[in-house]
Amino acid sequence: MRYFDFSSFKAEEKFVLLCAFPQKNAQEIDFIRTLVLEIQDWDYVLKLASIHGITSLLWHNIKQNYKDIVSQDIRQRFRSYWQGNVIYAFKMSQELCKILQLLQQHSIQAIPLKGPVLAELYYGNMALREYCDLDILVPEAEVLDAKKILVSCGYEETIPISKGKNVYLKASHHFKLCHPSHKISVELHWKLLENFMYQDFSNGLLYKNTIQQEFSGHKVCCLSPEDTLVYLCLHGSKHFWQKILWLVDIAMIVQSRQDWDWEKILQNASKTGTLRRMLVALFLVQRLWEIPVSLLCRLKMAQDKSLSALAKQICQHFFVPFRTKDLVFFNVQSRERILDKGIYLKGKLFTGISPEDMQFAGQNSENPWYYFFIRILRLMLCYSKKFLGTIQRKILI
Repeated sequence: MRYFDFSSFKAEEKFVLLCAFPQKNAQEIDFIRTLVLEIQDWDYVLKLASIHGITSLLWHNIKQNYKDIVSQDIRQRFRSYWQGNVIYAFKMSQELCKILQLLQQHSIQAIPLKGPVLAELYYGNMALREYCDLDILVPEAEVLDAKKILVSCGYEETIPISKGKNVYLKASHHFKLCHPSHKISVELHWKLLENFMYQDFSNGLLYKNTIQQEFSGHKVCCLSPEDTLVYLCLHGSKHFWQKILWLVDIAMIVQSRQDWDWEKILQNASKTGTLRRMLVALFLVQRLWEIPVSLLCRLKMAQDKSLSALAKQICQHFFVPFRTKDLVFFNVQSRERILDKGIYLKGKLFTGISPEDMQFAGQNSENPWYYFFIRILRLMLCYSKKFLGTIQRKILI
């Protein structure tokens, strides 16, 4: 706590931020106990916890350390949420195992991302980490077959993509599907992220590095800890770290082992232009929750003078909504190579095609330039409406 300035946060916000990490020492517990006594709006605490996906983590800490100073009514609200999440986590893990087995029967190697497997491996408890869907990675050559298999099991695409599949496969990275009766959503990936988010990523190398892990009585193929760390750093950066949960993931992974080869990890990150995005995440978890990081990491942090400003941007928007331009500026600044900044802007503004773009375009062509033009048109219409709405509100005021 001595590393981070909490002065601008309300007591409720400090409590949410500090209690998000499940492991506390005696000094931290004493500090948080003083915060609990200052909290006046527990509805706000519960709202923030829900937004950031950490209600279960807060309940874990309350139950362990603060149940004597938190009212019974508030404890019951947290407990009820926890019990619901336990049931939901079991349901999701069962569905994930079913899907993985089904894909394996069709000789499709599938890798679960985030979700219940991440919770089991790095939190030690599936119900501690919250998630709203199942993310599964399959080889690009087999993703359409995998989607057909899920559709045969009752899943439906949230935005059906019929024509223009080849364009979409090149420009995007996942299909979104939902089971209407089971109320379960699946993101079926053939790439971890869009090309403009990570240009030097190799699916072949990723599969080569996979490890076998025990999960719910089954052997599942998982990303290596190193690849998991890189992926989650890039994923969090892509979304401006809008959920505290994603930083907790980084903290739990980093402290899950002592034998990290940081020299190799940082060298690879430097080669692929992902070093700054990784260092920002490590910088934050060290200062928020005092997660130990290696001397080499600390030296790299000291060499990059932009980290403090980037971390400040993230923290300023933990409890205040950010604008699209804030996200874009952050993603540009968090890239250390000028070429990567340009590629990101090009992809974000022009070449990164979303399902919404495909739907808006009517999927009438296999020509990528058709969809690029449609994307620009859709974004112009979208943001012009927002701009006009802002002007209208100011006039009414």
